[in-house]
Amino acid sequence: MTSANERNDALPENEPERLPQGYAPRLDTRSVRWSSLRPHPENAWNGDTDAIRESVDANGVYRPVVVAREGTILAGHHLYYVLGEDGSDPMVDVVVIDCDPYSDKARRIMVADNRTASLGRYDDAAHLRLLDALRESDTGLLGTGYEDEDVDELAAAIRRAEHTPLGYKEEERAPLPDGREPVSGTAGEHDGPTPAQGGALQDDAARYESKGLRYVTIEYPVAIYPAVIAALGEQRKALGVDSNAEVVMRLLGVEGTL
Repeated sequence: MTSANERNDALPENEPERLPQGYAPRLDTRSVRWSSLRPHPENAWNGDTDAIRESVDANGVYRPVVVAREGTILAGHHLYYVLGEDGSDPMVDVVVIDCDPYSDKARRIMVADNRTASLGRYDDAAHLRLLDALRESDTGLLGTGYEDEDVDELAAAIRRAEHTPLGYKEEERAPLPDGREPVSGTAGEHDGPTPAQGGALQDDAARYESKGLRYVTIEYPVAIYPAVIAALGEQRKALGVDSNAEVVMRLLGVEGTL
């Protein structure tokens, strides 16, 4: 029977993309003392230990720490910090990657673990439904890193995005609870009120009339709205125009200036 370490040794350390066809690696999982682990001195990610501590208290530990040789941590630094706070030297589940902690492979894993998480984005509508469901549970949002105010802000940001006019010019707006900017119909000049300024657009009809303007509101399901806005952004660049309103004019073959 081949051990997990022997299988790892058989693979080229710095060429993880060249795994044999059909190869299904098994993780070398162990339980070790907290004191046998050490943070990687090159780790550049600053996590939120308060949020992790709350999650551990509410949900327990549901993922291992990833380590290289000599117990040097590649992923899970802040979970490690939280688990050692009480000074009891607990047992910690780890996945061992059989490589030197300063090898290219180790550094790639450490960087990729931090970077791939930050590259993701939420489906805001689905995220809101999930948070709302948890909010109605017996323990509420405990252990999620969210507060009721965060959920309310997310709901408000989605409503603002849904009612943003197609030609709306980017204005400063409140970020979502996780710090991201809400998706909006941006980069076009628009003389109507912004969502941040408050008031329904239909209440500003007199101002539009005085300037000889009309606005068009196009509604999309929240699930596809980000894709539509991204496509409009690509068309602005391709056509060399500044607004979504101009994109629509070009695509419809309508001549004129804004």
